[in-house]
Amino acid sequence: MQQDMDRPGSLLEGAEGILCDLDGCLISGDQLLAGAVEFIHAYGDKMVVVTNNSTDSPGSLSRRLEAIGLHIPASRILLAGICAVEMIAGQSPGAQVFIAGTDEIARHAEAQGLALVTDTPDIVLLTRDEKFSYQTLQAIIGHLVGGAVLWVANTDRTHPGQNGHPVPETGTLLAAIRSCLPDTIWEEVGKPSGALYQKALDLLGLAPEQTVAVGDNPDTDGEGARRAGIRSIIIGGDVTGARSLADLLPVSDFPVTGDGNIGSEAPAKTGLNDD
Repeated sequence: MQQDMDRPGSLLEGAEGILCDLDGCLISGDQLLAGAVEFIHAYGDKMVVVTNNSTDSPGSLSRRLEAIGLHIPASRILLAGICAVEMIAGQSPGAQVFIAGTDEIARHAEAQGLALVTDTPDIVLLTRDEKFSYQTLQAIIGHLVGGAVLWVANTDRTHPGQNGHPVPETGTLLAAIRSCLPDTIWEEVGKPSGALYQKALDLLGLAPEQTVAVGDNPDTDGEGARRAGIRSIIIGGDVTGARSLADLLPVSDFPVTGDGNIGSEAPAKTGLNDD
């Protein structure tokens, strides 16, 4: 029994809910990572994807994952960018907002009743804007000096990209703003803020002690879980001994071969149920 409890994935088997990170756990760029499909088969009925992604909507991300062989319905996806929009709309209905971000984020903001403006906004929302430019930076600085409140989807400087190459994240853009306005303060939504995990708990209808968070970054996934009172498993490091999601699978259902690959007895089902 003690040996079983020492397995990295033993916490998951007793949890009623699992909050799983995306980049670095399930995918890297457009590639599935080891154990991703099998992990969803094993735990999908009690799992929510909780990610600092601030470019997609749940629908667009679900479609993108479907294209690479991973079925996760939009209703099981929580994204920092979308949650930031919804929190702004909840706290400041109808606010005038300057958004540095994608069309998906802008469309969701309009659907939430926010007014998108380029001049004299009440709020600046910073997300991972792949078209971020010198002109965008200059505009944001002017808005903040003029009294706008800054909201930041997340403070990650990078996330793991394909072939292990780092992808610049929202925190890198925030660093550019802070280099000009060092005393800038902001509202943060994504991990390590506990707000995103709290929304996941609300979605599942569970208490923190009934859930486990899985991630690859102790500073965001691990710290965010700690702030929310949720136990966590961090893969890819030396603490848990889990190199990937494959190491967290139930041994009885997913035998692991000597080379670390999932054995041929693993079921072929690849998706989550939308219930």
